[in-house]
Amino acid sequence: GSSMYFANASFIKDVLLAYVEDLREVNPTEYIVLEMTPVISIDSTAVHVIQDIVQDFRSRGIQVAFAMVGNRVEKTMRNGHVVECIGKQWFFSTVNQAVTACLLHQQNKRLGAARVVNSNSTGSRPSASTSEAEENPMIQMMLAGDEIGFSDDLHHGGTTVFVSLSDNVPLIMSAFDAVLHNQRLSVTKAHMEVASSDAAIDTVPGVRFTYVVKSMSSCEKLDDKEKAHLKSDLKAVIDRFRNESLSTSTSATGEIQL
Repeated sequence: GSSMYFANASFIKDVLLAYVEDLREVNPTEYIVLEMTPVISIDSTAVHVIQDIVQDFRSRGIQVAFAMVGNRVEKTMRNGHVVECIGKQWFFSTVNQAVTACLLHQQNKRLGAARVVNSNSTGSRPSASTSEAEENPMIQMMLAGDEIGFSDDLHHGGTTVFVSLSDNVPLIMSAFDAVLHNQRLSVTKAHMEVASSDAAIDTVPGVRFTYVVKSMSSCEKLDDKEKAHLKSDLKAVIDRFRNESLSTSTSATGEIQL
């Protein structure tokens, strides 16, 4: 492990700024995830530098998320009011959670911008939930319940497909697998993560499925038409399972009342 202290904290900031500048012309940075596992301790100077890093990047339109912060480091950051200043919703127990949250936050920003454009054209006021969704990267799961998303940037060999459900739905993964098979998609990675409520990092109970897929016909990442088709079929599966669950619940409630 290593430490963040007065001698290297500013260097870390300069390195991050250099990375962002190098990528600016090719792929402008919107999010930075700092995996803090190697950092075993920080001093008061590093605490202020971390806060300065986040504020500087936010002024550039870049959000910073922290993953796997150790207990000792977290305690120092809390004592320095850094967690409160940055927002505890930007601290995650795993890198996967941080990346997923950033992707959801990015999607919320785009949806929010679309809502603002639509409200301006129709004369209606944008929903209050838009600003809340932009503040909390995980709030979309609470607002929309279930969500399907895609990214071509996370894996060089395929399209990453995210399916987030507000709660666990038994046997639904088999139905997802059938959809992927029927659409002749090659799956190179499949992962399911069950999230439990954690007040410390504001995670939302639910389950997330992550797939890395590519088209068997082209051996390439999915094009827009394939993504739309896949999203439609996955949504149909979710709706079917939700409706079946609701019907079962209603029937059970009726029996109890009788």
